Amino acid sequence: MLNYLRITLIFAMCVTLLSACGGGGGGGGGGGGSGTKNNNFAVTFSKTEIIENLPKPEDTIILDAQATGDPGVSVVYVSASYSGDGIENVTMSLGADYGSLFIHQKRNLWNGIYQGNITVNICSNSSCTKHLAKSPYKIPYTFYVKSAGIRLEPVVTASSSVKEFTNEIGSEVVTLYTQANKPSEVIHMRMDVPDSITQVSFDAETVARLSITNLSKTGFDFIAPAQTTTGYHRINNILNTLDSSSKAGVFGFHIVQIVSPENIKSDEFAFLKRDIILNIPVNSERIASQALAYFFPYSVCGKSLQLPTIELNYTTGANWLRVDYAGSNSLSVTANSAGLTAGSYTAAVKATTCDNKSDTAKITLNITKGFIADQQFNGQLFFAAQTADFGNLPIALHATENNQGFSWQAVSLDAGTIVDAKTKSGIGESIINVSFDKNYIAAMANNSTKTNRIQISDPSKKFDPVTVNILYSKILPEITSVTPTIIESGKPFTLTLNGLNFLTPPYYFDLAIAPINNKLGYQGFLPITYKVKDQTETSVKLEVNAVVAEGDYELIIPNDTEAKFNYTMPFIPHKKIKFIKPVTQKKAVQFHLQAIE
Repeated sequence: MLNYLRITLIFAMCVTLLSACGGGGGGGGGGGGSGTKNNNFAVTFSKTEIIENLPKPEDTIILDAQATGDPGVSVVYVSASYSGDGIENVTMSLGADYGSLFIHQKRNLWNGIYQGNITVNICSNSSCTKHLAKSPYKIPYTFYVKSAGIRLEPVVTASSSVKEFTNEIGSEVVTLYTQANKPSEVIHMRMDVPDSITQVSFDAETVARLSITNLSKTGFDFIAPAQTTTGYHRINNILNTLDSSSKAGVFGFHIVQIVSPENIKSDEFAFLKRDIILNIPVNSERIASQALAYFFPYSVCGKSLQLPTIELNYTTGANWLRVDYAGSNSLSVTANSAGLTAGSYTAAVKATTCDNKSDTAKITLNITKGFIADQQFNGQLFFAAQTADFGNLPIALHATENNQGFSWQAVSLDAGTIVDAKTKSGIGESIINVSFDKNYIAAMANNSTKTNRIQISDPSKKFDPVTVNILYSKILPEITSVTPTIIESGKPFTLTLNGLNFLTPPYYFDLAIAPINNKLGYQGFLPITYKVKDQTETSVKLEVNAVVAEGDYELIIPNDTEAKFNYTMPFIPHKKIKFIKPVTQKKAVQFHLQAIE
C-alpha cells in the first residue's frame, strides 16, 4: 500500500492577473526541478479543464487539489494566478495535503465566450524558483455566458466627456456623468439582449430625439445632448423588442445625465453658490430666501440616492436662518430679520454626503438703513429658443426705517433698458417695472451677454443710491453658412448647415423655410420635411424631401424669441438660398479610348 505523507502547503500571497511566483510554462505543467528528493510526489486536480455556463446562482467555481507522495521538503509553497477575462479574482484554502481553488467570476458578464488559463505554481522555496512535480500547472477555462436580460452601457473613451456610468442587467436607468458646458457628442451604447430576442427597434420620436444611428442587437450610437445647467437631466426612451415567437415587447429605460459644474469630478461634492448675500431693511421684520444649489454624485452610497446631512453654524447672531430642501439637488436658505438691529450677520451651511464628502457655503445677512432693491429672476433677461421672457422685470424697492414713506427716482444708465417712470413715491414697498429695447437685443452678437445698470436714488438724499444690474444673455440657434446656396427646384435636395447652438437645451434642431421679404411671419413658412444626418452642436446635414418652387428664400430655425414677434423681427440673421429652374441635361457624347502605339 502506498503511504501518503501529510504535507504542509503554505499559500504564498500571489494571486495576480498574470502568472507569478516563478514559472509561466505551458501545457499541463513543466518540472523545474527542486534539487531535493521528490519520491513520486504528485498533485491531482479535480478538473483538467473548466467549462461553465454562466451566469450561475453562485459566483464561485471551485477547483479541488490533492497532493500525494514525498516532495523531499517539509514545506511546499503554492500560488495561483489567472490570465484571460471573465474572472474577478482567485483565492485558495489549503489543508495539510489538499486544497481548494476558488475562482470568482465577474458579475454581470456580457453575452459571449470568455477564455483563459488558471496557473498553479507548486514549489519548494518561497520565491518559487524551484518547482515540484509538474508545476506550473495550467488549467484552461471557458465561460459561456447567456444574457439574462437587456443591458445598456455607454462605451467610454479617453476623449469622451462621459467618464463614469452605472448599469445593471435589466436596469431601467443608464446614468452618465458629464460636466456642464461640454459640447454634445456621439456616444456608442453597447447593448446586451437575450438570444430569444430577434429584433430591436426605437420609435421615430426616440430616434429623432437622440439622433440614433447604427442600431443592432449589440448596440447603437446616439448624441448625448450638451447640457448647460447642472443637475439631473432625464431622457425617457422605449426600446421595442420582438422575440423568436413574434411576441412584441418594450424595454423602458432612462438616460440620466448627471451634470456637474465645470472642474468638479463626478465623485466630488460642491456647492454651486458658495457665498450668499441677503439684504433686508432694518425693523421691517421681512424674510428673504434664495436657492443654494449643490452637486453630488448619483449613487453616493450604494444604489440609492441619499441626500446629504445639513449642519448650520452661526458666526454672528442666532436663529435667523432656516435651511430647507428645495429639490433633489438644491437647498433653500431663508433669513428672518425679526428682532435684528442694523448690521451684518453671518452663518455657514455645511452639507455632508453619506460617504463623508462635504462642502460649506457662507451666508451673509445685511440689515441696512437705506434702499433695498430686490431683483426677481436674479436680474437676468435670457433670450433663447424656448426660454425667452418678454414681460417686465420687476424690481421691488423697500424703505427701511419702520416702513416710512419714501420717494425715489429710477434712471437707466445704459441703452437697451427702459424703466416705467422717472419718479415715484411709496410706503413700505414700491415696484419698478423694467423692460427692454427689442432692437438693442437684436443688435447683440449671438452667444454674448451684456450688463445694463439702473440707478435708484432718493431726491431728498435721505437714503443712499443703489445700482441694479440687468444681465442680457442671448443664446439663439443660428445658421452662419449653408451649402449649397443655389438649388434646382422641383426635387429633393441636401443641405449642409454650419452655425451655433443647434442642440443647446432645452430645444432641439428644427428648420423652416420662408420666401424673402415674408410679411406673414410664421404663417408664411413653407412646410418642409427632412431627415437629419450627422448632427452636432455646430453643424448638421439634412436630406430635404420637400419640393420647393423657384424663387428666393431664407432658412430659419424656429425659436420663441422670434416667435414672440411672429418672425417679423429677426433677432439673428437669416441665411438666403435660391431655387432655380432645373438644368436641362445635354445628351452625353460617345467616345472611345485607344492606346498610343
